Amino acid sequence: MAPEYPPVVVILDSRLEQDQLIGKLHYVENPDGNLLRVRWSVSGPTADFDAVGDGVAYVYRKTANNIIEIAASPDALATPLGNGRFQWTEGLQHEALMFILILPPGQTVTQPHPRPMGTKLFHNRIAVYWIANRVEGNFRAGFEWTLQPMEAGPEAALVALNRDYLTLYQQETAVPHTRAHLRQLLTERLDETDIRTLCFDVNLDFENLSGQNKSEKVIALLRHFEQRQQLDFLLRAVKSMRPDLPF
Repeated sequence: MAPEYPPVVVILDSRLEQDQLIGKLHYVENPDGNLLRVRWSVSGPTADFDAVGDGVAYVYRKTANNIIEIAASPDALATPLGNGRFQWTEGLQHEALMFILILPPGQTVTQPHPRPMGTKLFHNRIAVYWIANRVEGNFRAGFEWTLQPMEAGPEAALVALNRDYLTLYQQETAVPHTRAHLRQLLTERLDETDIRTLCFDVNLDFENLSGQNKSEKVIALLRHFEQRQQLDFLLRAVKSMRPDLPF
């Protein structure tokens, strides 16, 4: 998986205590407000990259002081929503943030919202991450998930999690998606109600998208995620909403 480029990384290393989800909370940022280059899909130390969150991810060390990691709290609490479901919210001081959740031992997640961008095993536990983008008028990011005990080992639980929530394409209908093909597909196969629903799912305001008609709104939507290198995230949201489309 290619590196992510958020301005801030939030890491919650969680544990369960009497039905409460408690964790060590870390913030990683650049003191100058520049973007961080974060590597997720690596198994160990990488040259010029420093471990953050005890090694759950690695951030490019350009200079001696371009990374600040702040241990904000040893006992941060996720908001309980009942029946094993939890929520985490963060203020968005910048345009985006990367939220990493390290699950308690023996636990996986179901019904994450929004869908995570990546998963992996970390010290025999599952770790997931999301990317949240700020939209006009909304300066908070929210994430929800339901904890569920693993029915098998961590490797099997990770495969099931990926299959249920990270799959981008149906192998039997997979086709290469050029920029023009995506624009044509979304314009022809989605109506305005679908576009509004999609915007809601990806935390965008339909009315704030530039354009006077559906075709122009689709172009603005694609451009928004292209500029953030997050077309995969958009395609996952489309696939979740419309499983019949060839993604």
